[in-house]
Amino acid sequence: MADFRSCKEPSAWTRLARACNPDVVQGWLYHGNLGATLARAALATANVPLIWGNPQSLSTLQGENLFARIGIILNRSGSGHPDRLLFNSRTSLAQHREMGFRTVRAEYLPNGFQTQNFTAQSRSACPMARRMEYRR
Repeated sequence: MADFRSCKEPSAWTRLARACNPDVVQGWLYHGNLGATLARAALATANVPLIWGNPQSLSTLQGENLFARIGIILNRSGSGHPDRLLFNSRTSLAQHREMGFRTVRAEYLPNGFQTQNFTAQSRSACPMARRMEYRR
């Protein structure tokens, strides 16, 4: 796995993005979306899809700190650029649209689990839990 902490200059980011040879570039939250956009721009080909993830609701900018506001404003101005924008709630998608985000390529992707299909197992039924059990 690549270590982005060692990238202190733009040329290092470019080398790292190209070395990863990704099939898709996805950002998560506003500053991650901006980083993903830079990583995609560093690639030799523009055929790699760029996806922005916006999991949070956004009723107003007033509750956000300055750093977050800047990220949100930059995301709003560039929101037509990604191949897809993902939102974990319909409310979040609607709020971002109301804040001026371009949502033509937006999709709602529910956040959570289908509890009717995935249920907890008792410790005795789960082999991993039995192996991890502390012995006295």
